[in-house]
Amino acid sequence: MEFKSFEYQGSKLVVASEDIKQGILRTGIRKLERGTGVSHHTLDKILRGEEVRRKTLAKIIKEISNGACQASQMR
Repeated sequence: MEFKSFEYQGSKLVVASEDIKQGILRTGIRKLERGTGVSHHTLDKILRGEEVRRKTLAKIIKEISNGACQASQMR
């Protein structure tokens, strides 16, 4: 799965793509909250299509990817 985000020119803020939003919903907000230390308010912002810091989104993408890898290994 390839995740893409829209990055604003000259800014540290990004907007998550629909793939990332779907990954958040599949993984679960509470699970991502615990795994990344990112608040549910920030996750809500991402789901609404608002800007968040690039590093924050990177943490979430990493956790989503790890969750997907672990799920496929359990099968």
